[in-house]
Amino acid sequence: MKISRWFLLLPALTISSFSMAVEKPFYLGIGTGNYAFDGQKDLPDYYQAGEQFTDHARSTEIYVGYQFHKYFSVEAEYNHFNETYSTYATSVTYITDDETINADNIQINSVVQYPVLESLTLNALLGISYTRVDSVYRPKSSWLHDGPLSPIDESKDNSFDLTYGIGATYNFTDSFSSRLQWTRIDNDIVRISGASLSLEVRF
Repeated sequence: MKISRWFLLLPALTISSFSMAVEKPFYLGIGTGNYAFDGQKDLPDYYQAGEQFTDHARSTEIYVGYQFHKYFSVEAEYNHFNETYSTYATSVTYITDDETINADNIQINSVVQYPVLESLTLNALLGISYTRVDSVYRPKSSWLHDGPLSPIDESKDNSFDLTYGIGATYNFTDSFSSRLQWTRIDNDIVRISGASLSLEVRF
């Protein structure tokens, strides 16, 4: 989806409203997650109703952040998703098409934080992300309507997307914490959403 330029200015505009520093503002996190991939492919009439790409993938993610205020941070994050796979059933049950997707994602997020306990903080993020989606589509059933088997269709899509999510951070010490996060990436090719668990170090 196309992102308004306003979102590019959001971190800078928000940062300017805070001046209070924290003791350990920099933090580094690494984690893993489980994400659902839901496609929006426009399939022909001879596919069964409701057919679309759907699968789950593990992710490896790393992020760095700077906390300007106890209520606000800015983060940069990279996500690599394992290959996902889905099949498309036609009206002829023994013939299916299949598709594999590889995706990588880079995010810039504004994070609002609200401490509810001494060691527990709730988080909400909003930002933009750059998503690369590589798709390989194998139309095994095309001979039913178009004659011989069509060649494999490979496509690459790069887009800027809206990203948002909610989560919670538990602080074991002043320098070490863990975060549970749900995130949604509104990509036009395949919607990506899921939960991740990460460990953070502050310095």
